[in-house]
Amino acid sequence: MKISRKKFLKKTKINLEKYYRDQLGLRDWRERVEVRISEESGISLERVKKLEKMLGPIKGRKIISIGSGWGGFVVAANKIGAEAFGIEPDKEKVEISKLRALSQDVENSFCMGVGEYLPFKDNTFDVVECFTVLEHVKKPEVVIDEIIRVLKLGGFCYILAPNYLYPFEPHYKIYWVPMLPKPLAKLCLRSLKRNPEFIEHINYTTPHSISKILSKFEHIGVMDISTPPKINITEAKTPMQKIKRIIRKLVVKIYTSFGMNKNIEILIQKRKERKRKE
Repeated sequence: MKISRKKFLKKTKINLEKYYRDQLGLRDWRERVEVRISEESGISLERVKKLEKMLGPIKGRKIISIGSGWGGFVVAANKIGAEAFGIEPDKEKVEISKLRALSQDVENSFCMGVGEYLPFKDNTFDVVECFTVLEHVKKPEVVIDEIIRVLKLGGFCYILAPNYLYPFEPHYKIYWVPMLPKPLAKLCLRSLKRNPEFIEHINYTTPHSISKILSKFEHIGVMDISTPPKINITEAKTPMQKIKRIIRKLVVKIYTSFGMNKNIEILIQKRKERKRKE
């Protein structure tokens, strides 16, 4: 198991380096890689605990994580007795997830695939987790349709996605103008010496865009569980950093006062057999 643990950490580090350094072009990529590796298990466990706080114990429940990434949530859920599966389009991340499972003596429950086509029968899962995925998929409506299809009657889906009406881009870690057109976004990112190509893979998810999709489905219950963002900005050291910090705190307070949250959080329950409006 020590060998698989070392392989897991090595492959995870290489994958994160590609993401933060090459795909996003972040200057502090080294620090972010180290922090992400050190916090990954804790963050995954927090996601499981949050789900249990909403839905009760997940032990014995059948769960699917769409866009399961490095497999942290799935492994953490399986370790406490859930029957959790992960589906992920990135081959390297699937391999990393399998090594994570092996290193923790957890059954391998990962496969390659996309949210637009889930290789499972109707009414299979008690819970679907879709954590920061809808902003990356090509067809969010098709993904949600598939989620509802594979959910059992009475089952729940937890969706979290960034709100692009909020003045923050969570991948590049920058405050900017909401819904910035992609050509202007690229110019902005180049000026900040970030790799602008990744922005092309982003869908600007908003509460309205997701609500519009959900309104096309009958027999589901939808609960908005979005929470106000925490004002957690790194302590300023220089006068310019202090000015930026004051501006950012002011912007966050203004947006929060209008009920504009940083993330979209939705809980869906499948109440009757799936049916779509035409």
